[in-house]
Amino acid sequence: MKKNGTRRNIGWKSTLVLCLAAALWILAGCDQGAPSSSDPQSTPVSSNSPCSYDSALIRSVMLEDNSSLDYRITESRREIQTITDILNGFTYTSSQKMEDTPYHPRYSLTLYTDDWTYGCSFDQDSLYFYHGDSVVQYTGEEGCLQELVDLTCEEWHTLFSIDPEDVSCISVAGFDFTLDDRETIEGVVSALNSFTYREVTTSEPADTGSFFTMGLLGPEGGSAQAMGFAMGSYYIRIQEEDQYVYYLGEANHFLEAQQLLQNAPAPTKAPSVENNLNPQPTATSEPTKKNPLYQFETDQVKALRIEKDHPQSEEVEITSKEELAPLLELLNGFTYKTIQDDALPDGYTYALEVEEADGTLTQITLTEDGVIEDVNAVTYLYTGKEGYFRPLLELADQSLPPKTDPLFQLDSSNVEFIEFSLVKGRGTITLTDPQAIDQVVQCLNEFDYTSAQYIPNYVDPSVEPVASLGEDHFLNLECKDGNSCYLTLYSDGVLLSNRGSGHTLFLGESGCFQEILDWEDLVPSAPPFDFDLDQVTSVTCWASTEDGSILDVTTDLPQEVKKTADLLNTFSPGEPQVLTEDEISPQARLSLSFTLDVGEMTLSLSIDQDRLYLPTKTIDYQVYQGQEGHFAPLIDLVKYKTPLSYP
Repeated sequence: MKKNGTRRNIGWKSTLVLCLAAALWILAGCDQGAPSSSDPQSTPVSSNSPCSYDSALIRSVMLEDNSSLDYRITESRREIQTITDILNGFTYTSSQKMEDTPYHPRYSLTLYTDDWTYGCSFDQDSLYFYHGDSVVQYTGEEGCLQELVDLTCEEWHTLFSIDPEDVSCISVAGFDFTLDDRETIEGVVSALNSFTYREVTTSEPADTGSFFTMGLLGPEGGSAQAMGFAMGSYYIRIQEEDQYVYYLGEANHFLEAQQLLQNAPAPTKAPSVENNLNPQPTATSEPTKKNPLYQFETDQVKALRIEKDHPQSEEVEITSKEELAPLLELLNGFTYKTIQDDALPDGYTYALEVEEADGTLTQITLTEDGVIEDVNAVTYLYTGKEGYFRPLLELADQSLPPKTDPLFQLDSSNVEFIEFSLVKGRGTITLTDPQAIDQVVQCLNEFDYTSAQYIPNYVDPSVEPVASLGEDHFLNLECKDGNSCYLTLYSDGVLLSNRGSGHTLFLGESGCFQEILDWEDLVPSAPPFDFDLDQVTSVTCWASTEDGSILDVTTDLPQEVKKTADLLNTFSPGEPQVLTEDEISPQARLSLSFTLDVGEMTLSLSIDQDRLYLPTKTIDYQVYQGQEGHFAPLIDLVKYKTPLSYP
């Protein structure tokens, strides 16, 4: 399953991963480590290391071979960690700035988070970062990036390397016995070892064959010790952190192995499958917790830390043995009466951390009456006696100011600019005007929430109150002291990431944030366009050439800028057609970025000779077909440096 293409926008997932990593706590003094607008990298960890990326923020990575326009996108946490480790571990021995260089590195990568996207190019021993028309090359030891090159060039990737002798039996969910027939084991292991994949995704693939949730059991230290996964007809599903990751291979690769499983003899009763690295759900969706949930040894606990999931809450730490004893007794004494899956408890949640003497940290999310736990992307609510944890929660509540204080206390004089992301990933509006900044900050500071609702990381979009939230909008406040504050706004409220599990949705009066969201009306959403030619100040374009190199052109010449805007204004398409990324020719699209002086808005568009592409919230595009060759002059500007003239 080889996929070819050009650059892709990683869009909003239909599974509604609420707030993602963008909804971070709103504290004027917090530093989230996200890229700034001027430097998409975070602070280097050393003087000769140009990269310091937080792998936890990166949702996907695109690796490209520019010579063939071939790319692959991975959402695997394991591969993302490997790639960020390579980048962060790169140190350079020399650097140089190159102006208008004819050299185009063969390979490139793009990192995607929920708040920013950043790319660079590389070869076997150098990284290349683009800044306008110039390129900064960082060169390290010879071959230091060969592993990254190999990851990019490898056509198919192997996932397993299992010695059949290390597998003593196979356990399959739904079977009431384990499989210890050697022929079956060797056949399944052979299919796993020969399995190769090209694409990695978190979206469930279409599959017309059987589906097995299974585990390989073997001796401690062996290559198959407690290895759990699910097998489709052409893919493997593995649990990575709090989500499923699908490795897609060749069609029907596992059909023979599945036939072996179905026809294998049944000698013994099946034990439970435990997967230490990637725990898989059993045939039922019930969690495997005991009652009571916790049994901490009092003399082994060094500290308790608790904090309310509220932006003005402060962490409270308890370290004295006298104070710890009754709190641990309370925690150990909790027993639940009911378990609910995908539950949305009312009110606030609290992040509790238990630190033991050996350094072990246990993270617990508490409510007034119980405990919240995320298991295999399912949120479980354990409910006990009403108000049971109130004595413990009271410690965190005491750190809060009175309820009369607003949720946000932002200082507009400390805000350098506000970046507002447009719905459907179509660009941004950057506000630098002090009056506009005051207007947004005042609206935030005046927000008076009427309710606080816990929202899990993963939730059915049809469940209230999520179903009625409407479109989400990301807001980034960049402060003059170098800090960044992120939040996710809805018309009626704001969603904030918790210190512990999930998020908290603060709702206020109907339309309380509509004043901020109305900024989007300043940007046209679809043809026909009516740009004021005097307001378009610059145009930035990039395109892929036939040899795989990338061309970047930025122009602020009045005749070229006005001609570009005029081409859009005179574009008269018919009804749009919805196409996926794979249905669009790799060489078709040219990307444009517009900067307008009204509110410093940036609008992202993609075109080819006579079509306009507008991304949707999925990976699909609305494609508008216009007059033949309508955008040819603009493409000639980028590819052949043919000047534009206006009128």
